[in-house]
Amino acid sequence: FLSFQWDIFLLEVGGLAVLLAPLSPLTRDRPPSRAVVLAFHWCLFKIMLMSGVVKIQARCDTWMSLTALHYHYATQCLPTAGAWYAHQLPNALQKLSVAGTYLIEIPGALLYILPWPQARALGAILNILLMAAIMLTGNYTFFNVLTLALTLSLLDA
Repeated sequence: FLSFQWDIFLLEVGGLAVLLAPLSPLTRDRPPSRAVVLAFHWCLFKIMLMSGVVKIQARCDTWMSLTALHYHYATQCLPTAGAWYAHQLPNALQKLSVAGTYLIEIPGALLYILPWPQARALGAILNILLMAAIMLTGNYTFFNVLTLALTLSLLDA
């Protein structure tokens, strides 16, 4: 346990979720603490930014040349049926997908912590699209579902 980023992510989000729970029946109608909601935004920002930066820091030729998806769909641990179809996509589209992943995970993550609801909503839409694509092509158990749940916190008014 704790050897993968999603293990620590689960503990962080679980700890924050405890803070959302009302302390007594008298406080259950109160809106969630703004500080806790901002902590959720920060947690999502951190996990997405780290997911993008680690691809660059690894200095892996496939990520650097935008060809990682040429191998990813066929070599991931638990591919879905959609992975086979994604693997058949033209190389140019797969490279564009890697570039899109970089854009959503690195500069796109900044949208999550901006003070403007419209920026956070745009970040949420981009992240939902990325998570949907990942879920259609691979099974990462709770990681994507948890990321989507956090993404919904960006849609606060």
